[in-house]
Amino acid sequence: MPEYPWDVRKSMPVHYQAYLKILPARLKRTAWFGRFDGTGMPVERVAIDSKVYFAGSICKPHQCADNYLTFLVEADGSRAVAMVQATETRGQIVELGNPTTVERQFMAREFQD
Repeated sequence: MPEYPWDVRKSMPVHYQAYLKILPARLKRTAWFGRFDGTGMPVERVAIDSKVYFAGSICKPHQCADNYLTFLVEADGSRAVAMVQATETRGQIVELGNPTTVERQFMAREFQD
């Protein structure tokens, strides 16, 4: 299991590719989005609606309050979803990868502080 988001990129290429598939091109080119080169919280293994995911979050260094992303990748690496609020999204919370209602509810909790 990866310890931090950047470990997903390094040690779980299938899971990382699932994440990259949902990112718009402009976000892939931004280091803290596309390469997980940011400030991250430990990745957790979670169960949501009887599915197992790796859940993580990352933010832009020194600008976390306005630039934050949380993501879920299915344990088998087949699919990823995310929610992001950043300068690149004009401060709006944007969903990536078409999350289900329960996935959306899980990730939305990360923005309630």
